Amino acid sequence: MLKFIIILLTIISASFENINGPCDSKRGICLDSGQCKSVGGTAYFDNCPNDLSNVKCCENIPCKSDDGRNGTCAFSTECNGESVSGNCPGESDFKCCIGGSGPAVDLFFGPCIAGGGSCIKFQTIGCDTYVQNSLCPGGKHVGCCVAGNRPIFYINLLEHTKPACIIGGKYKSVANSGSGIACLAMAIFVTTREKLDPTDLFKEAYKNGKYSGNGFTHEAISFVGKNHGVKINWTDDIEAVFDELLHGKGVIFNIGSNKKYKFKRGGQYIFLKGAKLDHGLKQVFVFDPDIKNNYVNVLFPLKSSDGGIEVAKIGLNADFGYVYKN
Repeated sequence: MLKFIIILLTIISASFENINGPCDSKRGICLDSGQCKSVGGTAYFDNCPNDLSNVKCCENIPCKSDDGRNGTCAFSTECNGESVSGNCPGESDFKCCIGGSGPAVDLFFGPCIAGGGSCIKFQTIGCDTYVQNSLCPGGKHVGCCVAGNRPIFYINLLEHTKPACIIGGKYKSVANSGSGIACLAMAIFVTTREKLDPTDLFKEAYKNGKYSGNGFTHEAISFVGKNHGVKINWTDDIEAVFDELLHGKGVIFNIGSNKKYKFKRGGQYIFLKGAKLDHGLKQVFVFDPDIKNNYVNVLFPLKSSDGGIEVAKIGLNADFGYVYKN
């Protein structure tokens, strides 16, 4: 009996091992959600897997240094400003970051300061040309991938003309029918770092009866994604979508044509990666797989109330799909 009790206590203690420690995202610490609220932070789900349900990842905790300056709590190794002692919860290395920020919210940070490339966390996501320093915000690990505003994960569907199947005597390819599968390939890459040929994903959908010539459904995209290690949550909750983008997720967006945004056709998919909050305006970076539309690495408002791309949403069902590891 004693042995059983000791083992049980060991298991229980292991479930609390991350409290006051870093979240999986390394952007905050694991705290009881009530305590997070009391220190002015924001509690997020799913980033403290070893803890009980009331323990969340607490981020964006405001702080003051001992000499009265305002800052944000961050791990000293992740602060790109001055890391000083202050009124931050957690362990000793979780300090008040003054004049900077904690770890960047994404692997992708938008256009380089001088244009002509994309700011990326290059040690994680990679660059298909070369990295130039001092052209990006976000700390020393973020550099300008000089690639004509096309980061390595981008897929131009017009480059994938090889037939994936024949339906009704017509060849179907990524170039003429595969915006959804091109976006899925981008999402898989930024989520798992596996680079896949979208034509192969197209064939996979067709062979499994998930494509019949009338475009890719959410079910079809989710099915193929699951086979390659990602799960897709489809939603019409615009606030949830923005939070997922801030936390590094890629989002597949089923979009229709409208007068303001000249996307190619109704029923098209585009890929969203990276988000920015500017004086209350929620903005997202768009990667349209149809490069002819010139919406690659372009910053758009998100919400309909701001004239954003939400107004181009199609259908009555969920249209945004955020992607994470399965």
